Amino acid sequence: MNNHVILGVETSCDETSVAIVSEEGEVCFHEIFTQDHSRYNGVYPEFASREHLKILPQILRRAAQAHDLEKLTAIACTVGPGLVGSLIVGVMMARGLAFSLKKPVFGINHLEGHLLAVRLAKKINFPFVCLVISGGHSQLIDARKIGDYVLLGETLDDAFGEAFDKLATMLGFTYPGGKTVEKLAIKGDSERFRLPAALINQSGCNFSLSGIKTALKKIITSLPQITEQDKADICASFQACVARIVLSKLEQAVKICNHSKVVLAGGVGSNLYIRKILEEFAKNRDLSLHFPEGILCTDNAAMIAWAAIERLKAGCTELSLEPQPRLRW
Repeated sequence: MNNHVILGVETSCDETSVAIVSEEGEVCFHEIFTQDHSRYNGVYPEFASREHLKILPQILRRAAQAHDLEKLTAIACTVGPGLVGSLIVGVMMARGLAFSLKKPVFGINHLEGHLLAVRLAKKINFPFVCLVISGGHSQLIDARKIGDYVLLGETLDDAFGEAFDKLATMLGFTYPGGKTVEKLAIKGDSERFRLPAALINQSGCNFSLSGIKTALKKIITSLPQITEQDKADICASFQACVARIVLSKLEQAVKICNHSKVVLAGGVGSNLYIRKILEEFAKNRDLSLHFPEGILCTDNAAMIAWAAIERLKAGCTELSLEPQPRLRW
C-alpha cells in the first residue's frame, strides 16, 4: 500500500499526544498536552491516567476536524515502556478508534519512536548509534535497520532527565525542572563542585547517576545559606558531569559499532549544552551528529505515527497491542 497516512497516539507518561503523519513526512496534525504534576514533585501515575482519559478524546476530536479519518491507512499507539495505566488509556482508545473506522491498529515501542524521530525530517540512513536520553530512559543503541536494534548500554539507576528533575527539586524549583537547571547553569561555574562520574573508567556502555545524586545532597546541605550563585554553580557542575558521563559511554559505543553516524534522541537531547558538547565530540572524531527538532525530542505522537510508517514499509508489524510497561528491545 502506498502513501501511508497514520494517526499516532502517545500516552506513555505525562504527555497526551495525537498526530497524523504521511509517508512523505508531512505532519498533517500534531498536538501535545503536557500534564501538570508539579503538586506531586514528580509524575503521579493515577493522576496521569485520569488526565489521559479526559484530554485524549478532546484531541482526537480536533484531529477528526482537521483531517478526514476515513483516509487513514492505520492507527498506531505506544504500547510501552511506560506507566501501565497511561498505556492502557492510549491503547484502548486507539483500538476503539480503529474498530470504528475499520482500520488496522499497530503497537509501537516508545523508544523506537524516539530513535526514528530524526528520520521524519531528515533521511538518515542506517546504521547509526542512537543515544536516547529522556526523563524515563537513558540508553545507547546500535540501530542497524528497522526492527534490528541492539541495546549497548543503559542506566543502572536514574535516567538523565530524572536526575535533572531531582536536582531541581533539591534546589526548590517547580517540577519539572530540567529546563530551569539548564538555564541557571549558563550563569554558573562548572568547575566549582567536582561531582563523581561513575563508571566512566570502566568498559561497557552502562550509565550510573546515583553517586551524583548523593554528592549533590551533601553539597546542598553543607552550604549554610544557599545563594542564587551557589545554585547556578551547582547546576553548571552537574550539567558538566552529566556531559562527561555521556561522552565517555558514547565514545565506547562508537568504537564497538564502528558507525560514522550518531543520533541524539529524547527530551534531554534538546539541552543546548549537551548538544554543543556532542557536536564538538562528533567533529573531533569525524562523525556526523543528528538530532530531531525540539518538538520531536520530547514525548510526542508524531514519532509514534512515523515509526508505524517505517515499520509498515519494512514489513515489521508484529508488535503486540497489549500494554507492556517494561517493554524491552
